[in-house]
Formats: sequence, C-alpha cells, structure tokens
Amino acid sequence: MALATFIIGLLNPDTTKALIATSNNEVGQNIYIVLIINLIIWAGIFFFLMSLDQKVKKLNERIQSLFNK
Repeated sequence: MALATFIIGLLNPDTTKALIATSNNEVGQNIYIVLIINLIIWAGIFFFLMSLDQKVKKLNERIQSLFNK
C-alpha cells in the first residue's frame, strides 16, 4: 500500500505533501513490523545453524566410528 502511494506521489507532485504526512505517521507502526521480520529472520538463521551443527556432529561421529573399526 505504501509503495503504491509512493509511486502515485512521484507521478503527481501535488500529493507529495500528503505522502509526507502519512509516511511520518506510518513510521512508528512500520518500525515494529521491520523489527518483527528481522527477529524472525535471525531466529531462523540461528535454528538452521544449530541443526546444521548437530548434523555435522553426527557425521563426525560416524566418520570416527568408521575409522576406528
């Protein structure tokens, strides 16, 4: 929605003042959305790396058991 109003504002300079007024009001709300998305991405990366670490440990144990035979 904000992208569409921004494009319309670029096409019609008379609405630039209205866009600035609405964008200042939306910044407080949008920062929380960006924060939540950022936290979700970092949590996903963290859990992916944890699962990858467990898989590497299991593979390392398998390799060690094959060489110890």
